[in-house]
Amino acid sequence: MDLGRCDVREEELGLDHCLTFVRGLTAGEVASRLGAAETGRVRGLEQLPAGSPWLAVADLPGGAVIVEAIRGRLTFAEAYGPVSRGTSVAVVYESEHNDPAFLWVSDGEVRVSFDPGSAGWRTGREPDALLADMVELGFDLSGNGEFDPDAEFDEDAEVRALALAERVTGLRLHAGMLRELTYLVLQPR
Repeated sequence: MDLGRCDVREEELGLDHCLTFVRGLTAGEVASRLGAAETGRVRGLEQLPAGSPWLAVADLPGGAVIVEAIRGRLTFAEAYGPVSRGTSVAVVYESEHNDPAFLWVSDGEVRVSFDPGSAGWRTGREPDALLADMVELGFDLSGNGEFDPDAEFDEDAEVRALALAERVTGLRLHAGMLRELTYLVLQPR
């Protein structure tokens, strides 16, 4: 199955990164809702500040994407509140230090939350709301959150999560797009 592979590379974003897709808002509106100060504008990921943490937001057709290189989750709480007010937000968090996560938040409420590598255990107000899409995208829905020594590592879990984020928000990243966008660089609070 073609997952519409997004070209997300660890050497550009770091081992710990988060992509937050916000439907229907511009980059400027997202920055305002985050209450973050803009420290500059750059074109392409390679122009973003070296090291961590940094936070940037860029316009996409139909919305915006927040890009973070982090050792923690800077926008998770914001996705629950001001960023998702009146819209739909999907968060794809990847980390070698913490559990990866997918969140679908609508108008301040978490509808679905799960680890893309063990999608059989989901939480949120409607944990099964995305089940048909998850099956179609090939998520491993076995297990219930318990450690399974026989479980196989899904190297495409993040790609599946990005494809699910696209379905939830209608916002699409194509290969190379993160390297081509113009970003507002924000000072995290």
